[in-house]
Amino acid sequence: MVGNGAKNQQDAKALTLVRAYAERYQTKGLTAEHPRLVVAMMRDLAGWPVRDASGGVNIAHFSTEEAANAALMTLRREARTKGMQPNGTDRYMLVRDLPKSLQAALDNVGYGKKDIEVKARETFNPVAMGGQGTRGFVAACKMDDTGTFEVSWGSWGGENAFKRTVEGMDEDVAIPPDVAFIQGSEGGGHPTLARVYVSPRAMNPAMLTAGAEVTPKEAKILAIFQQLKSSYRAEEFDRLQEKDGIEGSRARKEATDREIESLVERGFLSRNKAGAVSITTAGRNAAAKNYY
Repeated sequence: MVGNGAKNQQDAKALTLVRAYAERYQTKGLTAEHPRLVVAMMRDLAGWPVRDASGGVNIAHFSTEEAANAALMTLRREARTKGMQPNGTDRYMLVRDLPKSLQAALDNVGYGKKDIEVKARETFNPVAMGGQGTRGFVAACKMDDTGTFEVSWGSWGGENAFKRTVEGMDEDVAIPPDVAFIQGSEGGGHPTLARVYVSPRAMNPAMLTAGAEVTPKEAKILAIFQQLKSSYRAEEFDRLQEKDGIEGSRARKEATDREIESLVERGFLSRNKAGAVSITTAGRNAAAKNYY
């Protein structure tokens, strides 16, 4: 019979393995709050084999299923506590402020938004994932104004979801300071989606400063604007104000209206002539990682 001390030691070692797996995914642009990673970890804990530098991670590493589930909850709690920006330098930037080579590449793939997420990572995984009615792409761009870039497209429909975009590439590649990668997809009835990956050494020093000054509650309001459709926001605003101790639906709405107006005045939100409110690039950078 295995004693409690041995079980605790076994579970602690298993948690270390799963945490290492989670951190490996964070370097690829995923976070422990990201649904894809949470699902991946749950699959591992249910016995799906996963290989990394530490070996396979699955439920067999834990003394009991309850211990495995507790480990998953620990990882999710740690993710919320840390904010899970591994390099602390992920930002949204206006496309017009990017080097001309990146602008040219984004125009080439049909990216039409005014801003884009820029993630600082030491390495990059050059895989383009397709799905039903979509195809992925990866663009390599010089970090200059020469307009130099090269785009590699995946197949429509994700015929082979694990085929590398770059021929012969089956591992992460280091990101040089003078090169940026754009990864995204097109099709599926949606606008082109994309993210930019750069070396931390290439980040503009102005982007490495502390984030904008908003209260934790204001950051949650911004997250609601960023992550939810307008039809779902009112309920979350009401819940947020209720957590803040404001009683009565009318009082909670008035409090929300005041805080939204303050965020508009400070440039984190914008209001058009019709009165519709949307989040700005500054607001994206100041938003909390989740709204709940």
